[in-house]
Amino acid sequence: FAQYRKVTLADIPNATVTARGAFYPNSDGTGSTFTALSEKGVGYVYAELGKDPTVTLSVRDISLGSQLQVKNNGNGIGSPLRSGDSLAISVNGDLALSGTVSAVPLTPSGAGRVHAPIAVQDEEGAALEDKDGDAFNIRAIASEGRLVLDGVTPGQTFYIKLGENGYDLPTTLDSRLSPAPVALASQLADDDLFRLSVDKDGDGKSLISSITQVDEKRLKEDGVRGSYLKVVLKDSTATEEKKARATITFKARKTLDASKGGPWQAGDTATLDLTMWIENTKKSGSDEDADVGDRIYIDPESNEYNTFVWGDDRAALEYHADDNAKAFYARLSTKADIDIYTDYGDPVDADLWFYNFIGNPEIPSTSRAWLTLGIPWDEDSDYHPDPRDVYIYQVDKYGDLEDVTDRFTYSDDAYAIEGWTIRTRQLGTYIISDTELDLDTGYEMEYDWDDDAYEEQYKVNPVTGGGTQDYTPVTLPVNYGGSTGGSTGGTVSEPEPEESKPDDEEEEGNRQVTAKPVPEPVPEVDEPEEKPAGKGFAPWAVVLVIALIAAGAGTGGYFLYRHFSE
Repeated sequence: FAQYRKVTLADIPNATVTARGAFYPNSDGTGSTFTALSEKGVGYVYAELGKDPTVTLSVRDISLGSQLQVKNNGNGIGSPLRSGDSLAISVNGDLALSGTVSAVPLTPSGAGRVHAPIAVQDEEGAALEDKDGDAFNIRAIASEGRLVLDGVTPGQTFYIKLGENGYDLPTTLDSRLSPAPVALASQLADDDLFRLSVDKDGDGKSLISSITQVDEKRLKEDGVRGSYLKVVLKDSTATEEKKARATITFKARKTLDASKGGPWQAGDTATLDLTMWIENTKKSGSDEDADVGDRIYIDPESNEYNTFVWGDDRAALEYHADDNAKAFYARLSTKADIDIYTDYGDPVDADLWFYNFIGNPEIPSTSRAWLTLGIPWDEDSDYHPDPRDVYIYQVDKYGDLEDVTDRFTYSDDAYAIEGWTIRTRQLGTYIISDTELDLDTGYEMEYDWDDDAYEEQYKVNPVTGGGTQDYTPVTLPVNYGGSTGGSTGGTVSEPEPEESKPDDEEEEGNRQVTAKPVPEPVPEVDEPEEKPAGKGFAPWAVVLVIALIAAGAGTGGYFLYRHFSE
């Protein structure tokens, strides 16, 4: 005892509508779809005896500022829909569905409240996503004078769209004039007309870097010029949620009559309350992963062996969490540091790969964790180094590079991913280089003078309490390029394991990259030829050198260089 009810969905210009329900032959209720733009404009819905089935319409591709009124046999059903909305219809008889697209009426907001924003977008113009990767639904989070973002991530820039060309929303101002004047979204976003002030509150207020007006901007994926508020949030390594509230007030700079876009008076205002719950993305459990660059924190499983992998095997962390393991921020950035490239990479034409664990977090483990830096290059590319013959550097707390090659071991199968592994309690900033870097390059100054030219180097010794400094002249050839330490070359040797992996796992193929000293050639220092008369150490130069040394007496040790030639 069942029957089928006929549902017809007519073609609707300027909109795409999808109907979903238990259409024949899928009478088991799993559902199927048909759209007005296909040959399935007619369907039959299965109805059990005494029950009315439901058909749900989903609407998309309606332009901003337009709405769809759904009709059955010419009569309106429900409230007008906008793109992204849906409507459930009880099928108590045959349906003949159609629709009409029309403009949304531009009704001014209530006095003193900014008209409800129409979008929240990232820097490319796509809908802003929350910490879980879901797009914010503007219809659910925006109302007159209010916008709520629950789960926005720190360290990003986004845009609150107040209106756009062809959809310039009106806001009623708080004013002494009667009737109250109206300002359009494009006028509120114009800082020549309205001054913006921001009053911040909440334990996360320090994460709000700036909120500014932006008019006539076109975001790439949006394509329509609009009026915005630009919000810039600071980065944060926090593992807990922060609440930030910003009361944003637009205040008219001057009185403006109707002929110039008003009327309103200087001092008339409108307010938008922005509430944000700011939080990094949480990753829980003993076996998790995240993309490189994701702002995440790890909440490990206590008293368990935990494994975490970043990106496409770019890095991995393995450790046994302690009995009260605390969450820790664990964002990995592989962005190149241009200063390090300029100072260290370029002089020796090195290829560098970066692993920067932001904030250098400590790992809540019972013993030192295994950190593996994964292979960063495409092994199918024309060039890539031998992973057993690379150099590894770590950035210390002063921003200087330290050669830590001999602290890492290389293996392709001993750990969670292939790469170079170190035992550590704290994540740092590491650099893989295919070439040895000259860590003393910042102390060299070279000049190309005549063949017999030389440089005289004054080493100024640090003050030791007497209040004066002394110096020792050292004669060096101009082209002397040696560093204070010997150069190293990467070689492979079988390592002695420092600590065994849990369960005494066999580490086959485990290789260690070590530093092998290579003696540096001793430079031959030629005695300078006797200088012609008149080209020697002029008395004024002596006075200048003494004056410069005296000027630096209180600053600690440094090098003062002077060069002489014939």
